[in-house]
Amino acid sequence: MTADADVYLANIPGGYCMGRARYRRPLELPAAHRHQRHQETAVEQHDVPTDPENRIPCKGQSDNFGAVPETDGVTSRRSERSYARLTRAHLVRLRELADEDHDVFSRARPEYADRRVAVTLAQGAALHYVDGRNGVKDFDVWSFYAPIPDGRWPAFQRQRRVDFGLSEFGRQRYDFASAPSVAATRRWRSWEATHTGRRVDLFVRPLAVPVAADEAVVVDALRAWLCDGQTRRDRNSAWYLARKAVVLLDSDPPGARVWPPTR
Repeated sequence: MTADADVYLANIPGGYCMGRARYRRPLELPAAHRHQRHQETAVEQHDVPTDPENRIPCKGQSDNFGAVPETDGVTSRRSERSYARLTRAHLVRLRELADEDHDVFSRARPEYADRRVAVTLAQGAALHYVDGRNGVKDFDVWSFYAPIPDGRWPAFQRQRRVDFGLSEFGRQRYDFASAPSVAATRRWRSWEATHTGRRVDLFVRPLAVPVAADEAVVVDALRAWLCDGQTRRDRNSAWYLARKAVVLLDSDPPGARVWPPTR
């Protein structure tokens, strides 16, 4: 990446997506999936704090409220963002949480139990892994599945939130004054009271590849999906993910970069 990650990312549409013919058009999903796109929930959900630069504690709240003593860098201190180094060990932890989520999803949808083709970390945490400067607010983990031919993707609006657990990243500080609704406030207070670490948001999406596709094919398909997202006016999930970074959690070793693509 260049010294200025934002400039680099802003240049991707002209320098990469539109400059490489194989990424000009996305791989096609079955028609049953395409007509469901209007159901897709945007990445930046209405109940997620929207001011990433707000570093002021909530009124009457101490940053260290409920903190435990730090050991080997592990902390439960609250902050808007953590700038601790994100390592492969942390990626392994995220992959484990994704595996647990896959088990939950597969119990509800057993037809997809053997169709997972990629597990990724996206958004700001992925960019922090790439550039070491963005910081970690929360973790967005996206699992992708080969679609069932002529089937309808059942989980565009599915989300789960789990606790990363104690780590060097501490805990999130929620600005309750910015909550968009009473329901969001309740969720934030519940997470603040029960989570010992950063929140992990888990999403699932279809990806137009065969079940047995190798990693190179999957990465090409992910990049095509992200390139297509940059040109969409409805700002779907791909649009939001393409603004920052995506890395594989299931590569060997974990952390292979999908987005932004290398030049």
